[in-house]
Amino acid sequence: MLLAPETSLEQAVRLADKIRSAIKHTAFPLQNCVTASFGVVEVHSSESVKNLMKEWITPFI
Repeated sequence: MLLAPETSLEQAVRLADKIRSAIKHTAFPLQNCVTASFGVVEVHSSESVKNLMKEWITPFI
């Protein structure tokens, strides 16, 4: 999880794509290819980050 305070949704999407691209183009010593995917969500001040985390992680448990 990457938190990017004071970042718009559009900026966060661009940041995620830059990170994904950097991982894709990095030569890792023990792997031929490493990929990553990201989901981006915007949290408003009225929302609890704790509740957002619960909603996000529940499908993976």
